[in-house]
This record gives sequence, structure tokens and C-alpha cells, in this order.
Amino acid sequence: MNIYDSLEEVRPTEERSVALGLFDGVHCGHQAVIRQALSCMEQGLRPAVFTYRIQHILPERKDDFQWISSEEERVRLLEKMGVYDVIQPTFEAFRDMEPEEFVEDFLIHRMRAKVVCCGEDFRFGRHAAGTVDTLKTLCQTHGVELRLVPPVILDGERISSTRIRSCIRQGDMPQAWRMLGRPYSLRFPVVSGNKIGRTLNFPTINQVYPDHFAIPRYGVYVSVTEVDGIRYPSVTNVGVKPTVGSERPLSETYIIGFSGSLYGTRVQVSLCHFVRPEMKFASIEELKNQIAKDTMAAKVIGPAFLLRMKEEKSPL
Repeated sequence: MNIYDSLEEVRPTEERSVALGLFDGVHCGHQAVIRQALSCMEQGLRPAVFTYRIQHILPERKDDFQWISSEEERVRLLEKMGVYDVIQPTFEAFRDMEPEEFVEDFLIHRMRAKVVCCGEDFRFGRHAAGTVDTLKTLCQTHGVELRLVPPVILDGERISSTRIRSCIRQGDMPQAWRMLGRPYSLRFPVVSGNKIGRTLNFPTINQVYPDHFAIPRYGVYVSVTEVDGIRYPSVTNVGVKPTVGSERPLSETYIIGFSGSLYGTRVQVSLCHFVRPEMKFASIEELKNQIAKDTMAAKVIGPAFLLRMKEEKSPL
């Protein structure tokens, strides 16, 4: 897969089908748009995704925008779906383009788009002035097919990033799983912790949540952790570890049946089931006893999640 971090890097070498969107979670609604572009391979078109990177969160969006999947994870997921090209300039690089300039100069002449795919609420261009009606008119003028993809409905409601973020904040991982088409996962570098888990005979890996990322309800989860292609049942605490203290929210995971150092590597931890809220214990001994109980819960119900992930055979 080719990754282009600027508009100038793209060359008009092959005709393409292009999916447009931020795709901040690559959820089932996003996947429907992307699969439309992928389906055009039968017409000899090269499937591509035009998205963007966010370097600065706008002040008016700081409180409501949170990544579900990081920009790095988004690229990985798009590659697994089979996308050939990902064009991901910074938002600042094209936000002041007029709608006509974006479609005619970039999509049509530089990307050689023959099919354009997007959701029904897609907006683009300076001040988000371009609507799907604008896009439709411009595409028709240049003989480009526009495929508007309707929202994916689950339980009578549209699947959206906002809805998924709400589930994550509530700790409703089964519902988030349904809308994402895969378990909610984090894939952050493993960092050094206070190593208290080792003294309790429960060595853990620590992963710090970056800024502007959807953080689950604080508490303990039954999880599945993947290391070198092998999935292990695990138990994960998300929060600030009130008993021993942490400066910022992090994920701390005990991987059942695994031993070894993972410092500096990116490890995927999928949160599957909320067990209990985070709590402060009166002593380290009480903490140790509770971790033992949480681990037992993971051993009992964790294999069911391992089996489900294997049976679903999700491309993501």
C-alpha cells in the first residue's frame, strides 16, 4: 500500500476509485463507503482513500473530538481492507480549497478519480461549503460516477463515531464491538511502569492513552491481547490506578500465559467485557487479592472472546 502525506506526492498514473472521509474509527459505516471503492477494482480502477491527519484540534472541537483509532491504526486497518493508496495530508493543507478546486484540480486531474464514494452527509471545501449536491454536480460535469453510501443502521439508529465514543465512555464494549465490526482495541507503545505488578506476581504492560483519544470508562475489563500473532486472554485496568497513583490515564494489562519483555513494542489489547469500576484499596494486599479475582474472571470468560474473534474472521 502506498501512503501519501501530502497532495503534491500524488501522481496521475492510474485511474482510481476514491473513498472520501475522516474514517476516525473505520467502523461499519466507514467500511461500507470504503468497500464501494474496493468494489471498483472489477472495473480496473485502483482503490484509494482520501482522508487527512489532524495536527491541531480546533478549540471548538477540543471537548467533543476523540480518536477511536489512531491515525497510525487507521492506516493499518485500511491496508487490511485491501486499499491500495491512502492520501492523508494535514487538514491545514487543503482546508482553504474551494469545492471546485478540490474536485477538479485534485480528485479528477491529480488523482484521476473515475468513481468517488462518500457518505450522504459528506462536506468538503473551504468553510465546509461543499455538499454532496455540490459534489454530484461537479462529478457529473466531468463524467465521474458518484456513489453516495447510505448510513449503516444498527438497532434502529445510524452507526456513527459519536455513538461509538458514547459506548466506549460507558464501558459498553459489546455494543462498540457490533458497531466497529471488531472489538474496541488500543495499540500503543508499551512503556515502563512502577513495576508493582511484578511484586504481586501479576506482571503487567503499561500503555498510555495519547491526547484526544476516546478513553473507556475507568475500571477493569476482560480483554484479549495479541503478541506476535498469538492471542492471549488478559485482564486490563483502565484509569489512573488510585491505589498506587498515575499521572495520566493509562491501560495496564496482565497477559495470562505470557512471559517476556514487550517494552517499546506496540501491542494490541482488545477490551471485551467490563468487570468492575476502578477502585482504591486500603492496602497492597487487598489490591493483590482483587487482581487474583479479576484474573480468574478473565480465565473463565476470556476463552469465549478468543473463540468469537477466531470465528468471526474479521478482516480487521
